[in-house]
Amino acid sequence: MGQGRNAIWLAERGWEVTGLEISGEGVRQARENFLTRRHRGAEEDAENFERRVRVVHESAEEFAIGEGEWDLIVGMYVHGVMLRESARVIAGLRAGGCLVVEGFHRDVMKMGIEGMTGGLLGYKTNALLRHYLGLRITRYEEIVGLADWRRIEAPIVRMVGKKE
Repeated sequence: MGQGRNAIWLAERGWEVTGLEISGEGVRQARENFLTRRHRGAEEDAENFERRVRVVHESAEEFAIGEGEWDLIVGMYVHGVMLRESARVIAGLRAGGCLVVEGFHRDVMKMGIEGMTGGLLGYKTNALLRHYLGLRITRYEEIVGLADWRRIEAPIVRMVGKKE
């Protein structure tokens, strides 16, 4: 869930959101971000945050996703998780449920993006497609575009799939 940007956006549009976050600092920042936003002209309090966005302090690998539980699963910049947990993600979606994924393309390090260090980060070409063969893919693109979380130009992979 990180700072909660996507969880908050969904909650403000009426979704009941469960956000996975292993970091206590991430949860603190998400709460702070929620409280600084306005919803229907009034600031929400911490209690409303907890009702609208349920925070689960676990890793994705530990989380009991269940079977047929979710209308929407969003994986934003959690590259390895979406590949390692693909079978559980597919099982967790309800019939008609959607998966939305965005992340860096593996070539991100070759572009020398400021603040990105270490080895190659992101999805290899078609990696998501291979891991989510059980879904009907309604959108897939590998482009250079604005990264959701840093608003920088980068090689991006986006995918939307639906469980039939």
